[in-house]
Amino acid sequence: MFNSYYPFSLIQRTPKDSDYLHSEYVFQFRTDNRRYIIVAEEYKFNVFAVKFFPADRKNDKHRFNLVLNDFNFAPIIRTCVNVMLWLLERNPTASFAYIGANTIASNFVEDKALTQRYRIYEYVMDIYLSPYEFKRYFSEKNSAVLLVNLENEDIEERATCIIDMFVELYDDLSAD
Repeated sequence: MFNSYYPFSLIQRTPKDSDYLHSEYVFQFRTDNRRYIIVAEEYKFNVFAVKFFPADRKNDKHRFNLVLNDFNFAPIIRTCVNVMLWLLERNPTASFAYIGANTIASNFVEDKALTQRYRIYEYVMDIYLSPYEFKRYFSEKNSAVLLVNLENEDIEERATCIIDMFVELYDDLSAD
């Protein structure tokens, strides 16, 4: 199901002047129906937060929460995984973080815990990012996952620092 994907291209890499956020990579790809943007934010501790959204919704505050019914979610998610693998190829000690955003529609708002996206992403990550290469830290309450690369030293300490950083940066995240 997650075997097909779309070719992507790097649009830009922008350095950031922040204690935590070091740079932002912006990628694009096109499906039959629309253009998508993938943003990979590179944070302190060599961790990348990967996000995607339809390009025509870039100014929509719910751009990560949409369900568009284009019926091509599997290749879209696989394309995001390919971006992660692209980043990993260039940075072999990179770690990753992501949130399975809750769906927000006109007649439905999904709870933020254990979202459908979270469950799908977990399934896909188990296929493409080996548990022998990454230690997983889950926050079911936030539908968030941290994949700490086992090539790094002090995995537990690194994970604690990364989690504390994200909780400090994002008000809507809470420590478990």
